[in-house]
Amino acid sequence: MFLVPPRAVWDATTYQAALSACRALTDPPAGFSRQAWALKTKLKEANELYDLGDRRLSEVHPEISFAELNGGMPVTASKKSWNGQMTRRALLAGAGIRLPDDLAATGHAGADDILDAAAAAWTATRIARRHAASLPSPPETGGAGQPVAIWY
Repeated sequence: MFLVPPRAVWDATTYQAALSACRALTDPPAGFSRQAWALKTKLKEANELYDLGDRRLSEVHPEISFAELNGGMPVTASKKSWNGQMTRRALLAGAGIRLPDDLAATGHAGADDILDAAAAAWTATRIARRHAASLPSPPETGGAGQPVAIWY
């Protein structure tokens, strides 16, 4: 998980400038990860669609999805550890998502990233079938009337 800074931060041209802007705009002053900065273009695109009221956008947090798959209880083992990865893989398998042992060309991705993507796909299916739940429940409402929540 990583923090996403205020929108104004995305107008910066470098990570260092964005980091300074984030610290100036947050109380208490907070930074954000290079991982979030690497998503700048995609996050800006999503924000533009969101501002137009595009209801196809849904925020998902894999660990919340894994908790739902785990009977409402968070998975306590780190997603970077063997136990954490095997637990998450078993939870996905129990939901009918079986990941192959050999991921071929995608095998360079981190195992935790693959598991997170699978959990997000499970949640996307629940959203499409209108079976997903939200945090908060009920969702808050954005400026264009769209629901604002994390879905699982």
